[in-house]
Amino acid sequence: HRGLIGYLIIAALGLIAGYALWIFGGRGQRTGPVLVLATVWSIVAGVAGTALAGLWVFTDHLYSYRNENLFQLNPLSLVLAVALVGLMLKRRRAGNASPPRFAVATARLVAGLSLAGFLLQILPWLDQVNGSAIGLSLPLHIGVLALVVAIGSPPPAPGPVEA
Repeated sequence: HRGLIGYLIIAALGLIAGYALWIFGGRGQRTGPVLVLATVWSIVAGVAGTALAGLWVFTDHLYSYRNENLFQLNPLSLVLAVALVGLMLKRRRAGNASPPRFAVATARLVAGLSLAGFLLQILPWLDQVNGSAIGLSLPLHIGVLALVVAIGSPPPAPGPVEA
């Protein structure tokens, strides 16, 4: 699928932008810009997931029923967006505060569902063509998870000083 490459490039650019913001922000010292980027992605994924879920539940449209893209774009991303906003506010008040367990757990759940949607493609009854959605979403969900986990990790110990 030629669209898959384009979506992988978009995801890669998003991850590169996030990593650059992380590095130039002092590796966690100023995480505001990269958290904003992660929050925007989570809002987009959550709104799209809510729309997909609504189409599945409230319509009888053939292509809405059993839409496997719900693994990639699901309403839980909105919950994650709220947790990320809470993390930004907490870090604004308390400096380098670690993310709440809820934020970490939600990021793991969202990334895990996205990964499951990818892995479940081997099953014959899950045959929807959604490589483009996976190519865009999975790397970004894993990137958000990596960010939240990295924020919660202690900074690396300084290396030995040479004389």
